[in-house]
Amino acid sequence: MRNESKRNAGTFGLVLFIVGLVFTIVSAVLLVTGNASWLNAATGVCVTAVGFSSYSSGRKERRQQELENDAREAREREAGYGSGAPEL
Repeated sequence: MRNESKRNAGTFGLVLFIVGLVFTIVSAVLLVTGNASWLNAATGVCVTAVGFSSYSSGRKERRQQELENDAREAREREAGYGSGAPEL
């Protein structure tokens, strides 16, 4: 269950990263035109940083899960599981 939660956090992090990036760009444009505060841009930067952190954590978890699955499959092949050979 923990692994699934981490993977979902990675997906949510990607969405948060993109939203933060768009918010930062829009805030910067509005800041230049005088219609926004520097706090808007700072908020966008913070949201982007949190999103990136969550996304990279989720990717790391996915990579770890894939490595564990590959190792398990290799052990099963060595033991003869799934090879069509009858088990004793």
